[in-house]
Amino acid sequence: MSETTKTLTPETALNELRDTEPCGAVLPASCMELVRSARIAGASWDQIGDVMGVTAAQARSRFVQSGPALPAPPPRPSADLDDEELMALVVAEVKAVRRLRATQ
Repeated sequence: MSETTKTLTPETALNELRDTEPCGAVLPASCMELVRSARIAGASWDQIGDVMGVTAAQARSRFVQSGPALPAPPPRPSADLDDEELMALVVAEVKAVRRLRATQ
């Protein structure tokens, strides 16, 4: 597992993105991976845009058009979810990761 795909908090993922060289017109894989990690960790497009100095819409447009769809942030843990709903979320995430790996 790469450094950027480890489990991160939204703040840690955003700090890693902030600490990298600015993502230029051509998106390097490292920049794409940092944004993906930030989204998986729960960062919003507003937060990612702030770090990059662009609007949420510009950040979303830039990264969604550059490759496979980035995942939505995971839902926050909730006591309202029963075992079936939790399992459905896990299965959906596994399928999304498999689809992503199949396109790389």
